[in-house]
Amino acid sequence: MLSCIPLYVVWALPTVGWLMLCSAWARNKPFLWALIIPIGSGIIVSWFNLMGLFNLSDKWFWGNVVARSLLSVIPGGWIPGQLFGHGDSHFDQADGDKHQILASVLAVSHNYSVLVTPEFLVGAAAGVAMIIGAIWFRRWRDDS
Repeated sequence: MLSCIPLYVVWALPTVGWLMLCSAWARNKPFLWALIIPIGSGIIVSWFNLMGLFNLSDKWFWGNVVARSLLSVIPGGWIPGQLFGHGDSHFDQADGDKHQILASVLAVSHNYSVLVTPEFLVGAAAGVAMIIGAIWFRRWRDDS
C-alpha cells in the first residue's frame, strides 16, 4: 500500500481542490457550502432527469461528480471501480479463486493501470483547476 501513495495523492485532487476552492470562495461556513453545492446539484439533476439529455443515468452524476468531489480522499477509492465497474466485473467473470482475483486487483501494477482511465485524468485535471481557482480567489479577495 505504500507504493500506492503517489496514486492516492493524485486521486484525492478533486476533493482537496473542491474543499480549497470552497474555503477560498465562501465568506462563512465553507464546509457547509462544500457539501450543499454538490449534493444540491445532484438532487436537481436527479429531479429533472437532466442526465437523460446525454443518454446517461443519474447514477453516473452521483458517482462521478458528487461522490468524486466529496469522497475521493478515501484511500483506495479507485479499487471498487476496478472490481465492480464498467459492465462485467472481475468477480462475475471469475473461474478461479475469488481471493486470487482480489490479490491481483490489489497488485501494484494493476493499481497503476488506473492512471490512464478517463475518470482519473479528468478528476486530476479538475482538481488542479480548482486549486488554481482557490489560489486566485485567495490572492484577489478583499476581506475588509
